[in-house]
Amino acid sequence: MTDCDMEIPELNADIGLHL
Repeated sequence: MTDCDMEIPELNADIGLHL
């Protein structure tokens, strides 16, 4: 969990699905 996740939730979701 990093600040980036909070700033870019869309990218975080994509990464979560890929992982």
